[in-house]
Amino acid sequence: MSTPTFPPSPRNPQGFGHRRAARPPGLAPPHLGWNEPAGLVALSFTNITLKFVTLGIYQFWGKTEVRKRIWSAIRIDGEPLGYTGTGNELFKGFVVVFGAILVPLLLMSLVLSIVLGPAGYVVSYVATLLITTYLYGVGAYRAQRYRLTRTQWRGIRGTMTGNGWGYGWTSLWTALLIPFTLGWIYPWRATRLQRMLVDDMRFGDQPFTFNENSGPLYGRFIALWVGGLILYAAASAGIAAIASTHMIEAAATQKMQLSPEGAALTMALLLGLYLIGLVASSWYRAGQFNLFAASTSFEGVPLRGTMTGLGLMALTLTNVLFVLVTFGVFAPLAQARSARYFLRHLEFTGPIAFDAIAQAAADRETKGEGLAQAFDFDAF
Repeated sequence: MSTPTFPPSPRNPQGFGHRRAARPPGLAPPHLGWNEPAGLVALSFTNITLKFVTLGIYQFWGKTEVRKRIWSAIRIDGEPLGYTGTGNELFKGFVVVFGAILVPLLLMSLVLSIVLGPAGYVVSYVATLLITTYLYGVGAYRAQRYRLTRTQWRGIRGTMTGNGWGYGWTSLWTALLIPFTLGWIYPWRATRLQRMLVDDMRFGDQPFTFNENSGPLYGRFIALWVGGLILYAAASAGIAAIASTHMIEAAATQKMQLSPEGAALTMALLLGLYLIGLVASSWYRAGQFNLFAASTSFEGVPLRGTMTGLGLMALTLTNVLFVLVTFGVFAPLAQARSARYFLRHLEFTGPIAFDAIAQAAADRETKGEGLAQAFDFDAF
């Protein structure tokens, strides 16, 4: 099959389908750079104001504007990415999912509760949990596909060749096994889902590949799992000790309750254990990021991740405090900080013949990230 050709453009004077000579061997790997986006502070105030005035409807357009700023800040060999998605697409996707999925789910729950009585609540809860878990996976896949098809570099866009239904099914049945395996399936599950995503990704007509198993993750997971048990035991013992020595009788209710000193000690204990848990989970997630990066290749060139647990913990903690202190107003700045951190800890390990990549003749998503928006999760 011949390579599809496309009309020339100012950024591609010879047309998307034209293949120029490959990058000569021995050249340096492509450089991933970051150019601080301008106007995010003003955009943050604009977004929160318009979101309030429109009762939340403007969030779709606000998210699009934030993405355009962040995408344009990412540079490959000095050239920025472009984001071509629109708020209208995100809004239409949400409306479709709300009418076709969320409303029927609510009606199903109501009917089962009426027909089956108290048992209907149990049946409704289980059915809703299974359906939403499945759709959560479908939404994650389709959200990534949407973002890729709206991402361009040198006029070439990304895409995904698979569909989200198989990914959603894998996400569902592996999630059901988590409690039965006491969580030990988690590294294998994360690796399998990552492989499904990466192997379907394309930039132009060239595929990404993912070749790794979950084995290297289990060393960190064992430490995290055992550490979690220790933290749980420490929290239980600490709270019991505080309760045994700082209980007082409330004058109004004549019931026993923690004294102010006991409440303060309990909060301090929980905060300390949370910080310890954050360090441990950040250490695991940084290791997973580095492993997944090294397992991902484009044109035979693997990536390299250099993330550290302490660095990721610091980013997570400061972003949470930053968003909380500003009541969510500066969430776009936190998103930009995350994008910058991830980008600066990711690099190519060899040269790539970008000039030999042609545009793929792939279908474009037109409904935005409906499922992802409905369940309110997204990369940015």
